[in-house]
Amino acid sequence: MKIIKILFFTILFTLFAKEISIFIFQSKVESRVYNTGFFYLSQNPLSSLHNFDSLFSPYHIYLLNFKPSPIELVRYFENICYLSYAIIFFSFSLSYGLLVSFILSSIVVISPLTLIQRTWISFPDTFTFLFSLIFVIQKLYSSKDLMTESTIVSESNKNFINTIFLLKQEFKKKLPSYFFFIIIISFGLFNHFYQFFIISLEIISISFFFLKNKYRFILDLIFLILVAFFIRCLTQYLFLINNIDIVDYRLNFVKSLSYSELIKINFTNLFTAIYGFLFGLWIIFLYDVVFKRNYTHIFIFFNSFCITCFTIDTTRVFTLLFFVPFLYSLILNLNNYTNREKKILSYLVVLSSLIFSFQPLYYKWGEKIIYLK
Repeated sequence: MKIIKILFFTILFTLFAKEISIFIFQSKVESRVYNTGFFYLSQNPLSSLHNFDSLFSPYHIYLLNFKPSPIELVRYFENICYLSYAIIFFSFSLSYGLLVSFILSSIVVISPLTLIQRTWISFPDTFTFLFSLIFVIQKLYSSKDLMTESTIVSESNKNFINTIFLLKQEFKKKLPSYFFFIIIISFGLFNHFYQFFIISLEIISISFFFLKNKYRFILDLIFLILVAFFIRCLTQYLFLINNIDIVDYRLNFVKSLSYSELIKINFTNLFTAIYGFLFGLWIIFLYDVVFKRNYTHIFIFFNSFCITCFTIDTTRVFTLLFFVPFLYSLILNLNNYTNREKKILSYLVVLSSLIFSFQPLYYKWGEKIIYLK
């Protein structure tokens, strides 16, 4: 009965999320960015037009022999976004109850994550969002019966041999979890290599900060690096067997920018851009940092911001790198919340929604601030 009840409320929340996202993030056509080449890539075999570091989004459509029209393709991406909302609400309801799940899921729905997905059409971001969320859910479930570091240290002399033994022990204990870890990381890296690698590093670091298990942290890093190496080699192999030159457009673009261009891009409309990274969610960010002393938010923010400084699609890149790790950090810190503080958090979510609803929304691209309306 509990599962049926949660499924029912998940459907209701997904419908609510769909309507509220359409209402809050309405945009004029001129403010939207359409990935016009995506439709062609999704209907044709691997070619030099495919991006070396983001193959999954167009290539899986081609491999599935899915033949949508351009409009159907846009709807497909929208439905993947709604699926992400459903997954997050359902999984959080199982673990934290309906009220907390509604609060956490609503933060995602009203965040600039949704703004980006509703204005940057047919980009890999939708799948980056989906795989990042699933990775966070995997980390939350795998840490439920975690062997804490204090227990491990007391059982060992902390020498190299014991460390190897305990790493092996930790791996055996969480073998199914690591299998799922590898699958999700593989899809995420295949979809957008650089972004997902950074997101994964942030999530793994947050997990270590809260759970204090260095053996889990070491294993996570080892598997992330190994899977990243495998995906990189697999991508190169796919390009080579199809006689396609390997060109890393993103790295080449970053290298092509001079320091003066980067400074101009980043410092033009700087404070407007920083406010637009969170809009109304600044009050939740500051509440958790100032009153609940969750300083991991600051680490995530500055890490995401520094990497964003080497791109021109500022808001889009920052949002993708920041929000899912921010959500994960907030969830882990909820253990330190009293019931009264959880109520305050729910009021802050409502206040954030009102701010999003009544203020002009925008994103930064290059030196420009582009308003949705």
